[in-house]
Amino acid sequence: MMVRFTTVENKTDFQNRHERVAIPQFSLGEAWINPIHIVSLRPANSYRKFLREGRLPEGLNQEHEFTAILVNNGNEAETFIVLGEHSDIILRLSNLNSKQLLKG
Repeated sequence: MMVRFTTVENKTDFQNRHERVAIPQFSLGEAWINPIHIVSLRPANSYRKFLREGRLPEGLNQEHEFTAILVNNGNEAETFIVLGEHSDIILRLSNLNSKQLLKG
């Protein structure tokens, strides 16, 4: 079973010589994640700062929380920044039945 998440994607143009002065730019996307590959969840508090500064896409509620989800499929690890508070996401994932969460 795959779970759909709304992601915050970093579209910042980093150039080697100008990395420190790059202006962060973000967009919203979506990711379908297999819960059996989730390694960890942690709050992504720095994204709240980006939200307050107006760097995230328009229309987001100032009360949004963000979570970093580390996924490892055996070949590579990838971190997704998703909309949602980490304890809510844990509850959402734990509501899957045990047959769907084989490694959970």
